[in-house]
Amino acid sequence: MIRIFLDTCTAVSASGYVESPALTTTISLRNLLSGIERIQFYYLKHWLQCWINWIRIKKLKLCEQVFIESPYIAAATVATSAGSNGATSTWTISIPLSNKIPAYGKINLTFKPLTSSYTSYATAQQVLSTSSTFTCKYASVIFLFQLLKATTSCSSSKLAVSTSQSSVLITFSSSVLAAGGTLQLLVANAKNPLSSQPYTGLTMISYENSNLIDTYTLQTGVSTSSASQSGTTSNIYNSKTLIKDTNAEYFFQFTTINPIPSSGFLQITVGSGITLPASFSSWVFKAYDTEVSGASFSASGQVLTVKNIISTYLKGGTDYQFSITGWTNPIDTTAVSFSIVTAEATSGTTYSIDTFSGFQIQAALGAIYVLSLKPTDDSRMLLFPTNYTIQIQCKTSIASTDYLEIIFPSEFDVADSSSCKISGFYQTSTTCTSSSSSRTITIKKLSTSAISSMNTITFTVNSIRNPAIYDKSNQIIFNHKTSIGVIQDSGKYYVPKNTYTQSYINTFKVTPGTTQAGGKVISYQFSISPAAYIPKGALIAIYLPEEVTINSASNIEFSCGGTLSGFTSSPLLCQVKSSNKIVIQKGFTSAKSVNDPPTISFTIPSLNNPRSLEPSKIFGAQILDSSSRVIYAWNNTETPYATMKTSGVPSKFLLSRTSTQNSNLTNYIFNITPSLYYQDNDVIKIVAPSPIVFTNSSSCKGLVSLASTLTCKKSTDFKSIEIKLSTSRMRYLAQIASGSLISIQVSNVQNSVSTKMTSSGFAVYAQTSNGYVIESSTTGPYVVNTEAAVLNSQKANVQPSNYIENKSAVYQFQFVTTGFQQNMRIKITLPTQINFIGTSLKCRGIHGVDKQNLTCIINSADKSFSISDALTNQEIAPNNITFSVDSLLNPTKRELTSSFKIETFTNDSYAIDKLTADLALDFFCVYPCKTCNQSNSSQCFSCYSFVSEKYFFQDQCFEDCPAGYFNRDNNTCGKCNSPCAKCKSTADLCTSCIDLYVLGGNGQCYEKVIIANLYPFPFSVFAVFATFSAWITKCFAKKTKFLQSAIALCAFPEMIAWISATFMLSQFGMAFSAFLVFIGIAIHILMNFTYCLLHQRIFLRRSDQKYLDFFRTHNNCNRITLVVSFVFSFKFHMISLSHCANGEHLKGSWNKFQWLLWNAIVLLYIILSLAPMVFGCIHEILMAPEKMFTFTWYITLDCIIVTIYMAILLIILLIRYAPCIISRRKNKALLYNRVENENSLLNDDQNQHTKLNIQKLNELDKEKFERQIETDEGDAKTRRRDTQQNEEQAEIEQLQNFIKQLEKESLIIEQDERKDIIDERSKILKEEEDKLLEKQPEELRDVKKDFLNQVDKRVSLKIEPWEIEQPTPEPEPIILPRINPVSESVYNYYEQLFSNERGIKLPKASFENLKQDERSGFKNEIGGQILPKKRIFEKVEYEIQENDQQETDDDLDEIEMKDEVADDVKLRNNVLYSDKSESSIDDMMEDTPSNYNIPNGRLDGKSLGLKALLLQAKKQGIKLDVEKTGTGLKLAGNNNILTKPPRVKEEEEKKFINNLFRNSNDLNQATGRSNNLNTNNSLKHDSLEHTGNMNENSTLEIMEKNQKKKKKVQNQKQFKESPEQDKIKGMISKNATQDLDANKKSSKMLSKSPVKNNNEDIGKVKANNFF
Repeated sequence: MIRIFLDTCTAVSASGYVESPALTTTISLRNLLSGIERIQFYYLKHWLQCWINWIRIKKLKLCEQVFIESPYIAAATVATSAGSNGATSTWTISIPLSNKIPAYGKINLTFKPLTSSYTSYATAQQVLSTSSTFTCKYASVIFLFQLLKATTSCSSSKLAVSTSQSSVLITFSSSVLAAGGTLQLLVANAKNPLSSQPYTGLTMISYENSNLIDTYTLQTGVSTSSASQSGTTSNIYNSKTLIKDTNAEYFFQFTTINPIPSSGFLQITVGSGITLPASFSSWVFKAYDTEVSGASFSASGQVLTVKNIISTYLKGGTDYQFSITGWTNPIDTTAVSFSIVTAEATSGTTYSIDTFSGFQIQAALGAIYVLSLKPTDDSRMLLFPTNYTIQIQCKTSIASTDYLEIIFPSEFDVADSSSCKISGFYQTSTTCTSSSSSRTITIKKLSTSAISSMNTITFTVNSIRNPAIYDKSNQIIFNHKTSIGVIQDSGKYYVPKNTYTQSYINTFKVTPGTTQAGGKVISYQFSISPAAYIPKGALIAIYLPEEVTINSASNIEFSCGGTLSGFTSSPLLCQVKSSNKIVIQKGFTSAKSVNDPPTISFTIPSLNNPRSLEPSKIFGAQILDSSSRVIYAWNNTETPYATMKTSGVPSKFLLSRTSTQNSNLTNYIFNITPSLYYQDNDVIKIVAPSPIVFTNSSSCKGLVSLASTLTCKKSTDFKSIEIKLSTSRMRYLAQIASGSLISIQVSNVQNSVSTKMTSSGFAVYAQTSNGYVIESSTTGPYVVNTEAAVLNSQKANVQPSNYIENKSAVYQFQFVTTGFQQNMRIKITLPTQINFIGTSLKCRGIHGVDKQNLTCIINSADKSFSISDALTNQEIAPNNITFSVDSLLNPTKRELTSSFKIETFTNDSYAIDKLTADLALDFFCVYPCKTCNQSNSSQCFSCYSFVSEKYFFQDQCFEDCPAGYFNRDNNTCGKCNSPCAKCKSTADLCTSCIDLYVLGGNGQCYEKVIIANLYPFPFSVFAVFATFSAWITKCFAKKTKFLQSAIALCAFPEMIAWISATFMLSQFGMAFSAFLVFIGIAIHILMNFTYCLLHQRIFLRRSDQKYLDFFRTHNNCNRITLVVSFVFSFKFHMISLSHCANGEHLKGSWNKFQWLLWNAIVLLYIILSLAPMVFGCIHEILMAPEKMFTFTWYITLDCIIVTIYMAILLIILLIRYAPCIISRRKNKALLYNRVENENSLLNDDQNQHTKLNIQKLNELDKEKFERQIETDEGDAKTRRRDTQQNEEQAEIEQLQNFIKQLEKESLIIEQDERKDIIDERSKILKEEEDKLLEKQPEELRDVKKDFLNQVDKRVSLKIEPWEIEQPTPEPEPIILPRINPVSESVYNYYEQLFSNERGIKLPKASFENLKQDERSGFKNEIGGQILPKKRIFEKVEYEIQENDQQETDDDLDEIEMKDEVADDVKLRNNVLYSDKSESSIDDMMEDTPSNYNIPNGRLDGKSLGLKALLLQAKKQGIKLDVEKTGTGLKLAGNNNILTKPPRVKEEEEKKFINNLFRNSNDLNQATGRSNNLNTNNSLKHDSLEHTGNMNENSTLEIMEKNQKKKKKVQNQKQFKESPEQDKIKGMISKNATQDLDANKKSSKMLSKSPVKNNNEDIGKVKANNFF
């Protein structure tokens, strides 16, 4: 190894880098030789010299020259693929290699920042980025030619991009790059320079290992051009928008491509339309609407340079907005183009960055404002000639030589100049020229002087014809021009669409070729005359009415026109557009109509006439332009129409029927084949020939082509029938085509009365629904009957005058004709057993004939006779015909004859009726038997129906049935039902009654009742007994309330009487009476239900505590009472208030509101229920006197007596308690508060509670009542709950009940229910944790989630002291052991903490009384742990209250107390002022004997408790001496306190309340306990409530301890209490236990009303009585 030392080889490269290291390098021989090889030949002598010197002196000082010249510095070039500034492109770096680069050689490329030469850029911009990539190419030289090799392998590493530079190291592969070749490095994703300034910041150094080979610099910099982009926006920013306007503001907006340095500026190239001024002193530059001060403007030709406008560096992509004010607009409306170049300058040279083009500024002409343009006579019809009145204003002034030009659109017609008239201008010499071809009007010589700007010009232009199109907006142009034709102002008036209306057709006539209804292929002549001319290319549209149809569209199109008139082109072309529209074309192809207006006429062939004689609807006509827009329209709604005069005839009209017998009701089938079409709702009218008639029972039925059920309408004389057509559902069209068969069946048509052919045939008329004939036929089919009618044998009879054999008898004949005809003949044929006597007969008319003596003619051949003059004058059929014949011989023996024959004929011998059977005579039976026993001829089996003795009864015939029977319709006798003695029509319709019964007005028999023996008036007796029982009870139990007891007991007989009366009247009474009593009892039942519901929902909620305690104490009894009240009568509930027999369960009492509600219910009962009942019963007694002394009568009377008696009792009760409702009974106790929203005070012996307590108890009662109802539903519901579904439903109901209670924030929840809710919540949370909740039904799951939300909401609102997370800790012992004193620092900390928490000072002694572990809790809290400090604070507060209570008790024990328990307590005259407010706590006053009535002037005469006064005085540091006097107690001394003037009320109340309550509200929220209103020792009991759930025995022990203590003190002072005081003391001891529960609930209620401020508490806390 040869070590070479380079002491000071210093070289400066051409790229500007300075290298001055002291080089010490170790070179091996191989390396040295290699170095020699790399050096060109002319350096060889230097190396040799260096080698000699090294050997000689071991230094290389002579080699300094060699290392200064090496490495070799060469020039490189760079080309970029994109020439735009800042673009990302590929750089191609070409490096000529002076020396070879060996295998694995390296080149280091270093790029200076693109912004390195500009300090104004905010951030450096680098050429390379992390995404840049590199590719190497090498070209060698062979025989002076350079050959490009394929891409050589190289890799890049150490790519570094920083704010100062970017660099990369290129490492080549094993190939050697020979000297003289060219190396190309392709750098992808390189960033171009940001401006057009050439970039020369690239340096390249080649290495072999760590030895430098060559250094390369750029021969020429990288040059790019500015990036081009279109600008975003350019416009005139201010109101200077007209040509030649000065001081205009031009606005420009573009988005930068490359960043602009703070020294950057703008170069704006302005188009030739704008001339830049010489001075820019008044020009203003604004960036983003903010003026830039210091901006400088300079111009060179049309290039405006603006500098000093960019204060900070602008990034690329910035939306740059600026405006320049000061421009002068172009002289015309030609758009002027602008281009903007962003640039920067270096050393006085300007370099462009970005170029933005596409900006244009265009000035506008001066405006003409058209104020109005309308027809003078307001005629807006198309093509109508009219005058236009125009008002305009010009933006610029109008010189006297200027003129106006008006250009109308092509839709308007402008008359020639001879018709142009102008009016309304400033001078008479104004001229008007017009051009009809260009539709231009030119108005010159407007005025002798200039018309100022915006002056209104009004003028009228005549002879303008409205456009021919109404649905197109038209644009009228107005120009103000100079004398040489240069436009100064221009304006447009847009005539909106539908400004013009259709014009009209003056006349329109239509004439059909024939007036035959239903005519085919008829030509119609049309004549039309419009209001104005018809324009070129116009069309004519004809609209046919629906009755006129097109026969052949092709015939119309090829044969349309006929004789034409008024057209300018022919032939016409007709097109059938639809079934009712025909358009006529090519009538005005060449020109418009000649005449103005014209009359045109033409013919349309091949139309069909209307099918009926009904006038058709109106024809329509329109004239349209070539684009089918309507110009003229026919608007008349009355004419023209087509009227036909003759109708058609059906093709066929046939008839068939089911019977041909005379007078028979049969079905007629009519078959009609129409010549024209029929449609739904058409009517076919059929007229029957005489004597055939339709009947009431005639109905119509469709058989063919029609619906099965058709509507028929008979005429009043039944001679005709109208059938409304309805097509069959099987048909697709509601129309019957011509030639189709129509078959209609008409049932129950009566045939003619004889076999004679009808004189005429049936007639048929097909009509429209309006009654117009379509077609008709009056020569329809004739009808002939073939069989005579059969007489009714039941109504025919032959009766001889005797039944003696072979004896002459008079025979009476009777029959009813089936058919009748005047002058008809009667023929009688005798049976063979009966013969004539002689050759003549004497006939006598009896009934239904014209005369008495009739002519009878015998015909011996057939053994008959006839009568021809019996019905000569009859016009209608008689109800029966009866006549007699003398001298007929009876049969010769007793036998049954053959039948007589009765026949009737017309006068011309056509058969009418006949009866050939059922007229045999039985000469064996005795008259009037029709049939009899063959062995006993007098024993009848039936009777003749036509005789008087026709009723068969017990083998005989009677004229009327005997007594006890009634006449039946079948001529038999029916038995009357008891108690009817006689009846008629039916067995129950009595005409008389048996004994002991009386006949009623309704045909019923009622039993007579004897009062003394049969009816004891049980309901009245029951009511009297009930009243007597109540009176007896009142005598033995003085507290029994007579009225309440009597009403309750009498409710039973009253209700039973009502039920009985309702039943009896419904069965035997009058309908109206039964209705009234039913209404009365129904309302009574409804009021029972209403009362029970009101009792649960309102009575209990608005009741006082005493009634609530009574209701709960005797819950079962009260429930039973309510159920009985519901079932029988609500009045029975009075038993709960009756105190009957001093029963504890009947000692309920009501307050004012409850009595008020009761009285209202009673009044409603009397008016709505009792009154209808009484009126119904009275109506029955008065209106049915025939029922007097019947059982129903007595029941009704008994009901009246009981009901009126009950009404009297109720009215007395109502009057009795009216004073209780009207007056206000004042409580003489010291009440400081009232229940919110209540107007009265309760009695002295009632505990006072808040409204919230009442609501809570009402909710509890409601829930218990609902539970009771569920229990009463029985085992069925219990069994249903055994299933899983009902268990889930029960759980849902329970949760919903909880949710309802939780939603009511004012509701206090009982401790038991609160525990249930907490347990339920824990259960649900456990289910949710175990994923069991998701498997439950959706409804149950939703209810549980709602339940959890309501519990959380209630906890968050602190409505109740919910302790969900942790159970309530057990209370600590009341007497706390004292411990060692604490340090002052610890005490001071907790004193501040306690003051912040509770607002009062922490006594040190009370704090020291805490246990060590409790105080450690405070210490741990300082350390950051969260411990239950609230519980500790409560203990401290209890200690404070205990001390204050003890001291106050000691003071009171020293005073001899005297109670005043009378109701009228006399107020003392002493006046004492204190800080006590009306919202004071009553538990401060329970030890005050009676009411220590020291009036307080601040409380409107209300009194203060002595204990409260003493305690307050003590807190204020005032000593009050109390002494006993003859009249009671009074304060001794300290008179200045008594007369101390009051301070500010608000301040004093606030101070006293703060001291008195000791922040009890906070304690209530912390522990969920409230101040308990204990009647003996409230403070101690309150402390017990705050410190835990103490049981009742512990509380009673404390109370007994206090009583013993007081008694001991009193004995020591020899104080003797009065008997009244002893009595009160006994009451206190007796009721202590009972009052404790109520006081606990009151305490809970008070905890719901936290003291928000000293005024809000008034009215929310209710005071307890002292006893």
